[in-house]
Amino acid sequence: MAGWTAGYNFNIGGQKFSTVNWNEIEFARNSRYAENQGGETGVNGGLSLFWHPVKNIKLVSHTVIRTTS
Repeated sequence: MAGWTAGYNFNIGGQKFSTVNWNEIEFARNSRYAENQGGETGVNGGLSLFWHPVKNIKLVSHTVIRTTS
Protein backbone atom coordinates (compact mmCIF):
# COMPACT_ATOMS: atom_id res chain seq x y z
CA MET A 1 0.00 0.00 0.00
CA ALA A 2 1.13 3.52 -0.74
CA GLY A 3 -0.61 6.84 -0.30
CA TRP A 4 -0.60 10.44 0.78
CA THR A 5 -2.48 13.11 2.68
CA ALA A 6 -2.23 16.80 1.84
CA GLY A 7 -3.91 19.89 3.27
CA TYR A 8 -4.05 23.60 2.49
CA ASN A 9 -5.52 26.56 4.42
CA PHE A 10 -6.74 29.66 2.58
CA ASN A 11 -9.02 32.72 2.80
CA ILE A 12 -11.78 33.87 0.47
CA GLY A 13 -13.55 37.15 1.18
CA GLY A 14 -12.18 37.26 4.73
CA GLN A 15 -13.51 33.75 5.47
CA LYS A 16 -11.19 30.90 6.50
CA PHE A 17 -11.26 27.60 4.59
CA SER A 18 -9.24 24.37 4.47
CA THR A 19 -9.04 21.64 1.90
CA VAL A 20 -7.69 18.13 2.54
CA ASN A 21 -6.94 15.37 0.03
CA TRP A 22 -6.08 11.76 0.83
CA ASN A 23 -5.31 8.85 -1.46
CA GLU A 24 -4.22 5.25 -1.03
CA ILE A 25 -3.24 2.63 -3.59
CA GLU A 26 -3.50 -1.03 -2.66
CA PHE A 27 -1.22 -3.54 -4.36
CA ALA A 28 -1.36 -7.36 -4.49
CA ARG A 29 -4.83 -7.75 -2.99
CA ASN A 30 -5.95 -11.17 -1.81
CA SER A 31 -7.26 -13.07 -4.88
CA ARG A 32 -10.69 -13.71 -3.31
CA TYR A 33 -11.08 -10.03 -2.51
CA ALA A 34 -9.70 -8.99 -5.91
CA GLU A 35 -12.36 -11.05 -7.76
CA ASN A 36 -15.13 -8.88 -6.28
CA GLN A 37 -13.24 -5.57 -6.40
CA GLY A 38 -12.08 -5.43 -10.01
CA GLY A 39 -8.47 -6.55 -9.73
CA GLU A 40 -5.41 -6.87 -7.54
CA THR A 41 -4.76 -3.10 -7.45
CA GLY A 42 -7.21 -0.54 -6.08
CA VAL A 43 -7.42 3.18 -5.43
CA ASN A 44 -9.30 4.91 -2.61
CA GLY A 45 -9.34 8.58 -1.75
CA GLY A 46 -11.25 11.70 -0.97
CA LEU A 47 -11.28 15.48 -1.10
CA SER A 48 -12.79 17.61 1.67
CA LEU A 49 -13.51 21.32 1.92
CA PHE A 50 -13.97 22.88 5.37
CA TRP A 51 -15.29 26.33 6.28
CA HIS A 52 -14.13 27.73 9.64
CA PRO A 53 -16.83 30.29 10.54
CA VAL A 54 -15.73 30.81 14.18
CA LYS A 55 -12.42 30.62 16.02
CA ASN A 56 -13.68 28.86 19.18
CA ILE A 57 -16.88 27.31 20.47
CA LYS A 58 -17.47 27.43 24.22
CA LEU A 59 -19.75 24.81 25.73
CA VAL A 60 -21.39 25.71 29.03
CA SER A 61 -22.80 23.07 31.33
CA HIS A 62 -25.46 23.89 33.93
CA THR A 63 -26.42 21.42 36.64
CA VAL A 64 -29.75 21.80 38.38
CA ILE A 65 -30.42 19.85 41.58
CA ARG A 66 -33.99 19.79 42.79
CA THR A 67 -35.01 18.60 46.22
CA THR A 68 -38.42 17.95 47.64
CA SER A 69 -39.27 18.91 51.21
